[in-house]
Amino acid sequence: MSSTKSQDGQDQDDFRILPSEVRIIKETNTDMEIEIVGEGHTFCNALVHVLNTNENIKHASYKIEHPLVSNPVVYLRARDEIAARSKAAVKHVPLTDVKGIGPAKEKQLKEAGIKTANSLLKADLERLSKKVKISKSTLEKYVAAAAGLDFGEESVPRSLLKESLNDMAKIFSSIKKEAS
Repeated sequence: MSSTKSQDGQDQDDFRILPSEVRIIKETNTDMEIEIVGEGHTFCNALVHVLNTNENIKHASYKIEHPLVSNPVVYLRARDEIAARSKAAVKHVPLTDVKGIGPAKEKQLKEAGIKTANSLLKADLERLSKKVKISKSTLEKYVAAAAGLDFGEESVPRSLLKESLNDMAKIFSSIKKEAS
């Protein structure tokens, strides 16, 4: 954890929850095997605990062949009945994947309730323009760029993994608040 200055000059802690790099080794409609680069037992124990508390996950575990020379590999299996009745979820595309939207514009849009490129496509641009103080023509360019992105479907395990990582982020955030 490092400390940076916010715009008002206050110290602000950077608290990284998500691993820096995840490589998908295997992915089916029920199973997922991923390598988490640069993490160890601490992160993986927490992740597997959160995964195993999700009622839609049958089993999650991890292994590290050798802590000095290999990265952990996490295994995840969705419950068969969930995978069978669930169609793959639509992939939620981050706003920053849209050409022209950087961190500042992303923050403006998120404050207006536009959390993903998916929701940008459905937005009322007239109302959004007034709310975020971005011209309608600029928003139309963003929508045109967003329309060309891949909104393909995610596998059930990938969707469950993302859900669990979000749960972890909330847990760590509440711990951080309690500690301050």
